[in-house]
Amino acid sequence: MKGEKRALAKILVVFVGLILLIAAAHLAWRYFTAEVTGRVNAEVQIESAESRIQRYEQFFDMCSTVVEKKASLKAQKRLAKVTTDEEDLSRIYTNIAALESQVAGDVMRYNNEARKSYTSGRFFDDRLPEKLKVEGETHCAN
Repeated sequence: MKGEKRALAKILVVFVGLILLIAAAHLAWRYFTAEVTGRVNAEVQIESAESRIQRYEQFFDMCSTVVEKKASLKAQKRLAKVTTDEEDLSRIYTNIAALESQVAGDVMRYNNEARKSYTSGRFFDDRLPEKLKVEGETHCAN
């Protein structure tokens, strides 16, 4: 009986040791291949059809937003020239300041995304301007 118990204990120790060794090897493999695996997974995600379409359309949407806000800004400035009521003029100048701030933020976002050559920037359409400017006209499709 004692011999059988010892043999069973030895088998159990060997079995547990083998499981720990396999687990350690698995963790070591994951540790040493993590960078490569991460890069491959990132590339797969970036190049997926859903990601490509979303990022491609994002540039057109951002550019259109800038065009729309610049048109609103132009309209507010025209309105300021013909308005004589002080209260209306105050509201118009507030709108102008807000629109100028929004245009600057939108232009900055667009330009930042366009510079991201590893992710967003690789889906930049040739018909779009490489860089937007706060001042002047903006055209989204040349």
